[in-house]
Formats: sequence, C-alpha cells, structure tokens
Amino acid sequence: MAHNEHVLRSGESISTGQWLRSKNGLFQAVMQEDGNFCIYRGDSYYGVQSGLWSTKTSDGATYFTENGFHNINMQPDGNLVIRNQGGAAVWALSTNHPQIKFIRDSLAILYDDGNFAVAPQGEWKLRVFHSGVTDKIEEDVELHKVSYDLENAIDGTPGVVKTVLIQELNNPTDLTQVTTVSVTYTETKSSTWNETTTLTVGASVTVETGIPYVAEGKVEVSTEASQSFEFGETTETSKELTFLVPVAVPPKRCYLARSTYRQFKLQVPFKIAGEAKFEGYENKLPVHIEGVYEGIGCEKLRTEYLDITTSPELKLAPVGANLADAGDLDRCDWHPLPTP
Repeated sequence: MAHNEHVLRSGESISTGQWLRSKNGLFQAVMQEDGNFCIYRGDSYYGVQSGLWSTKTSDGATYFTENGFHNINMQPDGNLVIRNQGGAAVWALSTNHPQIKFIRDSLAILYDDGNFAVAPQGEWKLRVFHSGVTDKIEEDVELHKVSYDLENAIDGTPGVVKTVLIQELNNPTDLTQVTTVSVTYTETKSSTWNETTTLTVGASVTVETGIPYVAEGKVEVSTEASQSFEFGETTETSKELTFLVPVAVPPKRCYLARSTYRQFKLQVPFKIAGEAKFEGYENKLPVHIEGVYEGIGCEKLRTEYLDITTSPELKLAPVGANLADAGDLDRCDWHPLPTP
C-alpha cells in the first residue's frame, strides 16, 4: 500500500489519481492523468494553483498533454520512473539525473516540509535525490468539521449482550392484568479521537461533529453539534436511566419479562477539514487531519416477554439472572415489548 502514505517503498507504485501524503498532512504528491507528478500544499490540488514542485515545471519531464493512465514506480534497483499507459518513460532519475548512483531498495519519501527525496532506508543523510523545494505553515491550522468513513467502521463487539432485568409476571386471576415493569440501569459511553496525522494542532480542538453510534446493527452518526476534545484523551459519561414498560398479562398466564441491551465498541476513520496559511502562498488553503474515532456505547434497551405458563422449569429463573443461568432462554420464542 502506498496511496495516501508518505512513502513509496521498493517495488511500489501509485497511479493516476493517487497520491503520497506527508505524515503531517500538509503536502500531497499527486500522480496526475497528464503524466505530471506534482507536490501541492494542503488539499489544494482539487483546484487551487498552489503547486510546490513537479516533474514537468521543475525537473524537465516529457509532458503528455493527452489525459490517460500514468504511474510512478520506485523500482527495486533504486530508479524512480514515471511511465505512460504504453510503458514509455516520461520522467526518470536515470534520464533526468544521469549523474545519480542508484542504491537498491531505496524509498521515495514526501517529508513534512514538502521536500521529496529518494534515499536508502529512507535516511535523509543518505539521499541520492531531493526536490529541494520546501514550505511551512505560519500559524496553527483552523479546524472546522468532522466527517466519518462509516463504510469502514468496525463494530468490535457484535455479540456482547447484557441483561439488566429478568422478572416473572404471574396472573392467577380471571381478568387480564397490566403490570408495569420498571427497568433501571446505568448507560456508560466513552469517546476518543486518535489522530494518525502528525500535525500538532494545540491542546484542545473545537469542531462541528456528531458522535458515531450503533442502531439496529447499523453504524450511524448523531446530530452535529460543537464538540471540544483533545486528541488521544478519552471522555467518559455515565447516566442512570429508568424505563417503565406496561405488560398486559392474560388470565391464568405467567410471563417472563427481560430487558437487555448490547454494548458496542466502535472504531471509525475520520477526517477533520480545515484551513492553513503557508508562508509561500498568499491565501489560506484547505487541509485536513485524519484519524480513528474509538467509542463505547449502548444500543437502545430491548424489553421482551416469554409465555412460561406451560414451562415450569423456566419459572425458577431468578430475578436478575444472566442469560446463561436461565435455561435455554435465547432459544425461546420471545416477543418484543415497546420500550419508551
């Protein structure tokens, strides 16, 4: 894997529309469809002309005006080569810098100052080539809004179900009796935003974001609001909740009621969009920070009932028992009750 990383390893390549990204996220080196390999400040290759260096304008590459497939490959022999769809080289260290002595298994690296270099083991002091053009930001990055990659979210606890109540409801009368089941439990949630970009953004971040959660087995995001947090710090909240659930028990019937919830542990990749002012460019440019959100929470409480009138062995299930202690309850025909 090289796309969206800061390094092109020996034998790796990126193709049209793919890029390298410096560890701090401030620079991207894009393999363009016209055959030009360009280093841009921030995310500005989407339309703002803020290039820092390129193989055509800065290093004499053969330029193909027609659009098409191109790739840049860090060859095992140490040569870095851009080829078009037909396999012809449009730029290479061997032709554009014939004085260079290649070193096998070298790496091509995009550094945090925008410099692009080829060096064995990625050691800067051993570099055989570098673009030599750098830049930096003048002030802290302004961050605005979080977006989550829900398609690549990971729910780490798909089967962890907790029981908060098992209660027997017996109606020996000749009339239907409505019994209100009171369910009280403590809901604990936690949120952690871990930054995978190395850019330092200050002690606390305030952005517009929702919070990922699981509902009916699907990862969703709550309504956006202004949130403040520190990268790597865990924020935990606990809240005691009480629900009153009416259960209508028919005459001469005995029900077993239980309330359960599923606790989830989520990992969701995110991006935080913002802006930064570079010393070498007049206007602020779009940038973003990447990371992984980790959260612990609870799905909505689920209350069910089971008719145990003709199943005396289940009547012995104690109040507050775990599912594993109450016979084969999971295999029984439970019926959902509406939970407020």
